[in-house]
Amino acid sequence: MAEPLVSVGNSIQRRDLFDKVTGRANYAADLDLPDTLHARILRSPHAHAKIKSIDVTRAGSFPSVRSIVTPFDIPSGRVAPDLPILDSKVRFVGDEVAAVAAEDIFAAEDAIRLIKVDYEILPFSVDTDQALAEGAEPIHEGGNLVNGGPIVEQRGNVEEGFAQADFIVEESFSTPAHSPAPLEPRAAQASWDGNHLTIWKCSRGIHADRKNISNALGLDSSRVRIIGPHMGAGYGGKDETRTAVIAAILSIKSGRPVSIELSREEEFLAGRRRHSTKTRVKMGLKNDGTITAIHSTTVMDTGAYLSSGPGVARRAGQGALYLYRCPNVRYDGYLVFTNTPTAGSYRALGAPQGHFALES
Repeated sequence: MAEPLVSVGNSIQRRDLFDKVTGRANYAADLDLPDTLHARILRSPHAHAKIKSIDVTRAGSFPSVRSIVTPFDIPSGRVAPDLPILDSKVRFVGDEVAAVAAEDIFAAEDAIRLIKVDYEILPFSVDTDQALAEGAEPIHEGGNLVNGGPIVEQRGNVEEGFAQADFIVEESFSTPAHSPAPLEPRAAQASWDGNHLTIWKCSRGIHADRKNISNALGLDSSRVRIIGPHMGAGYGGKDETRTAVIAAILSIKSGRPVSIELSREEEFLAGRRRHSTKTRVKMGLKNDGTITAIHSTTVMDTGAYLSSGPGVARRAGQGALYLYRCPNVRYDGYLVFTNTPTAGSYRALGAPQGHFALES
C-alpha cells in the first residue's frame, strides 16, 4: 500500500505565517545595527537636465552629517549598462542626484535641502509620441528608440495570410502605466567592515542582486553578501539595486552601517512601474472563424532607463504568437525611452498589455 502523501491534499501552514501575523517578522528597514547612519536621497526636480555643478559645502558642515555622495565623487561603475550609480545627467523627475548619511533621518532630510545644484535644463519627452518625434532631444546616446528598431517575433508570412482571409479586422488599444504600490516601500541597509560588504534589502533575487552590486562597486562577488529578509510585497517593482548601491557607498565612505528607507511618495515617484503601451492589432479571418493571420504592433514606454524593457516588450507579443492556432503571425515591439519613471518587471511582465489588445 502506498505511503500517505505528506503535502498533497493536506493544508500546510506557511513557514512565515506566524511571524507575520504576530508582528515578529523583520523587514529590511527593521534591522537595528549598532551605530547605523540614516540616509536620504536628493532627487531631481526636472524631467531632463545636465548637472553642471553640485555644492555640498553647507550640507557637509551640517551637524550630524557623516557622508555625502554625488555623481562627481563616486566609483564609475554602472548598476546596469545604461544606468550609472549616479549620473551628471538626470532623466526624470525623481531621478537620483546625491545622497546624505547622517546620525538620524531628520538631519539627513535637512542636509539634502542644503545641497545646491546648478542644472542645465534640457527639452523633455513625457510620452512615446513626443520621444519619437523628429528633433526630439535624445535621452540616451543612440536615440529614444531602443536599438533603433523593433523587436520582431514571427512565424509564417502574414501578407500571405491576409490574402487568404475573407475579411480583416483592425483596431488600436492602449494600456496605462501604474505602480505596484507594495505595502513596504523599498529599503536597504549596508554594512562595510573594511573588506566585506553585507547588504539587507527588499529582494526576490539575492544572487542577481549580488552580481549587479559587486559589478557596480568593482568588488569580487565573494566579498559581497546579500540578505533578503521578509518582504512586504514587490510584484517585480523592487527588482533594482541602485538604492542598495548608494547605501553601500555611503557605508564605505563613512565606515559605518547605513540605512535607506524610501517614503511612500518616493516609491510612487521613482519606483518601477508597469510599462504603458499602444498596440495596433490586425487580424485576418475566414467566414468559418479560421484565423489566417495576426499582425500586432506595440509601442511600449520603458521610461528613463531600460531595466527589463526588452524582455517585457518581447513577452507582450507572445500572446499573438501562441494563444491561437494561426500559421501566420508577426509581432513588432517598439521600446521607447521617455523622461518618466523607469518601468520594470511588474507581475506577468508584458502579458497583460499584449493579451488585452488581442482579446479585445
